[in-house]
Amino acid sequence: MGLPDIGDYGLIGDGRAAALCSSSGSIDWLCLPRFDSEPVFGRLVGGEQAGSFAIHVDGVRETTRRYRDRSAVLETTWRTDSSEIRLTEGMVLDVSSTLMPQLVLVRRVEARGAPATGWVRFDPRKGLPGTPPRIARRQGTLLCSWGSLVLGLRTEPEIWVLPGQNKTFILDHASPVAFVLTMARAEPLVLVSGDHVLRALEATDRWWQEWCRGVEY
Repeated sequence: MGLPDIGDYGLIGDGRAAALCSSSGSIDWLCLPRFDSEPVFGRLVGGEQAGSFAIHVDGVRETTRRYRDRSAVLETTWRTDSSEIRLTEGMVLDVSSTLMPQLVLVRRVEARGAPATGWVRFDPRKGLPGTPPRIARRQGTLLCSWGSLVLGLRTEPEIWVLPGQNKTFILDHASPVAFVLTMARAEPLVLVSGDHVLRALEATDRWWQEWCRGVEY
């Protein structure tokens, strides 16, 4: 299936759910709304028909990865012949204390140097081998639903993404692209702006740093 080794994946999570993200930019495993629920991205086990959420950049020559210091926010850096692209991704913590969806997963792509061409493939499938969703749009957000479970994908700036189809976009130093995945189950999906969730991710980064201060080996 062209999958990387399991050790290639990074883990991001919020204490209730977790995603496995490859160094090439694909989320190939995520169960929602909890760790023990059915996957909505299950390519790691079920192959292409089980779904994934991929962000790729053309012409990558070198890849490096790290977690931010004392944090669970993951950074992947791709280098091409003429540019450096960074993918920052993580899940927002403590959504219960603010007007936020039940889950917020943020993926932000930014470039330095020459413009770069990237593409995104958002292909959620519930369960194994994978059931495609019902699709709708509301206020710039793509909604994918299976009964009471709803996923929302918002891009800023807006990219017209369709499930299961590759969509090309251009990156330059002045125009980073944010992909915000949200979820609701058995309640209305709260729609949030990219700026709001990026601030929430930075707050999450600070929370992890504070939490790590209490860890002793």
